[in-house]
Amino acid sequence: MLGFFRPAPDAPEQPASRIAKLFERWRLSVFLSITLGYTVFYVTRLSTSVSKDAMIGSGVITIGQAGLIDSAFLITYAVGKTVNGFLADRVSARRFFATALLISAIGNLAFGVSSTFVIFVLLWSMNGWVQSVGVPTSGVVMSSWFGPRELGTRYSIWSLAHHFGEGLTFLFSAHLIGAATASGVGADAWRAAFLGPGVLGLVTAFVLYRTLADRPQAVGLPSVATYHGEVAVAATPKPSSLRSLQLGVLKNPAILLCGVASGLIYVSRYAMNNWGVYYLQHEYGFSVEQAGSALATFPIAGIGGTLLAGPISDRLTGGRRVPVAVVYGLVFCASLAAFYSAEADDAALIRVALACSGFAMGGLLVFLGGLIAMELVSKRAAGAALGVIGGFSYLGAAMQSVVSGYVIERGRIVEHGLVIHDFTAAKWVWLGAPCLAVVLTALLWRAERRVKPLD
Repeated sequence: MLGFFRPAPDAPEQPASRIAKLFERWRLSVFLSITLGYTVFYVTRLSTSVSKDAMIGSGVITIGQAGLIDSAFLITYAVGKTVNGFLADRVSARRFFATALLISAIGNLAFGVSSTFVIFVLLWSMNGWVQSVGVPTSGVVMSSWFGPRELGTRYSIWSLAHHFGEGLTFLFSAHLIGAATASGVGADAWRAAFLGPGVLGLVTAFVLYRTLADRPQAVGLPSVATYHGEVAVAATPKPSSLRSLQLGVLKNPAILLCGVASGLIYVSRYAMNNWGVYYLQHEYGFSVEQAGSALATFPIAGIGGTLLAGPISDRLTGGRRVPVAVVYGLVFCASLAAFYSAEADDAALIRVALACSGFAMGGLLVFLGGLIAMELVSKRAAGAALGVIGGFSYLGAAMQSVVSGYVIERGRIVEHGLVIHDFTAAKWVWLGAPCLAVVLTALLWRAERRVKPLD
């Protein structure tokens, strides 16, 4: 089994006349593969978010159990992100990435035909672990195929997968439930939100086995440094050297501070992902289709924020990411406050606030979600850096899930047969966390200038 994930050996060198053409073709292939693959990772991750109200309404789970299912996913995801981040530097990226998506797809299909809470928790915990492979493996692939001058732009473009995946989930999965309901399935309509993504994940995983490559040398091409005519660092490092670089990631205070800030941002991000549809339904009276359509504004607007993050920080601040991240954070907090204070009949404000907060989140995902950390360490430890950041991020998301489920349950009142929710406590959690994250991000201002990553 371990041999299956061993990195592919160097292939015989390609003829010099074909290197440029093949290098660009493979770079396009692997980049599209990790972007498409991570988009589908999101679709197979957020199934419970869209189906939550339908599952609770059918009686298959309670609000508290919904929170526990989310927490089980996020806790295993947080731990797995760190562990798999360190593994990603050492294994076959192609097989690691594609196999993880395959298992996630199977987990969705199994969830969609199950009806027991314990099975739900076990399946979603497993899904959390394999989902954690996506980001660090993508980071390793990008570091292997793109040079330092390209990495910021490529990372911004790849980060669009977060938004494509979220938007596709809120539109695709929500309408699957609506179609299932319209067809007369009744209380089992929620199952469509798992079966559809499961099939999509299976197909995508098999495509990725053919279109991904570990690194240039595995397909007979030179390293990216050699290809660009740069001075390459010594050949393959000894295992002890890689261990030393990875341990350096854990000892880097700037990485740890960035991780905590990212964790606080993820509190608000996953509050939107996990409870956004439910909040819109019960605070503003939206239908599941209306809530899904409105919430899709959040990731779709994030595309603009993501695309502009890299170029803005490259051109306006000379490659410094922290000042731009602070501005993005302030915009996020202000627009989120507007969203949570909107009146039920002010549909325009709700959508504008969702769009502005989504735009800002797009940039924050680029900076706090990985780019700042990747630029503070050696590219050979990129997977470890992304793993540490991911671990903090999803610990924050997991804590949010537990707290949100608890305070929402406490604020749920039944009067004359009608369910009424008081989301006041939840709003304080969802808004307070990103405000603190902005303060911590500002503390990285000097650290970014001081720390010099190793090549």
